[in-house]
Amino acid sequence: MKILKLLEKNRYEIKLNKTGLYRFVEEGSKELVEYGFSYKVKYPQDLFAYEVILNGIRNKQVIDECYNQFVAVNYDIFEYVTYKERQRMINQDEEKVIANLPHFKDNQSKEEIYIPFLEPFINKYYTTDYQLVTLKKHKEYIANYPRNIKNMFELYGIQPYNSHLSSLQLVGVDDEYYYFYHFDFKTVYQFDKKGIVVDEFPLIDKYTKEYPDLELIKEALALLANSDDEAKVVEFLHTNKFIGEKTYKKLLKKVSK
Repeated sequence: MKILKLLEKNRYEIKLNKTGLYRFVEEGSKELVEYGFSYKVKYPQDLFAYEVILNGIRNKQVIDECYNQFVAVNYDIFEYVTYKERQRMINQDEEKVIANLPHFKDNQSKEEIYIPFLEPFINKYYTTDYQLVTLKKHKEYIANYPRNIKNMFELYGIQPYNSHLSSLQLVGVDDEYYYFYHFDFKTVYQFDKKGIVVDEFPLIDKYTKEYPDLELIKEALALLANSDDEAKVVEFLHTNKFIGEKTYKKLLKKVSK
């Protein structure tokens, strides 16, 4: 559509380092580096990935601390109970702390994923049998497992973004792509199934004084995808406060040619 180019020219603008997401990630940058991740932010998609990883790191810390506290309190009874009994006791404590942690269910393995930079079977150990994590071979495996963004996408694709590990909001899906809106950037991002940004749609301009809710953003995206009537799209965007008067007049002039 012709109007997309004009929307791009008049899009809502905010510097990367002025967003709430940037502040969240930047404040956790030391944690990312300590866990072996390289840290470099250049584009919004860098922030999207680091946010998920950082939340995963913090999930791991919560689970680790839960186990450490269990051991500190119950160490004196370890030799009197069986492995299975210890497992049951640990899981009872762990279930309480992970109940509200962000996670997702992996479509392929069907495991609950709390630490998205580690494989499904390791996530299973963390949440159902932490004692396995303490074995030397598994500790070494986890410590040496490659820490990079690419690995996370190879393991789980788009799934971490469609969860509470991410502040992205799903607003549309088609046969090839997923469409997520981010409030900080007032933009819809088009992702492929591997979790890579391939395009973006700046539906909100720099002149509007109000911002539409997610349901209206979903409607706008559907309208763009299914309607050949650009004037109808322009009216929808203006009526629902996606664009201000200045952009509205420019778009009307464009579609009337």
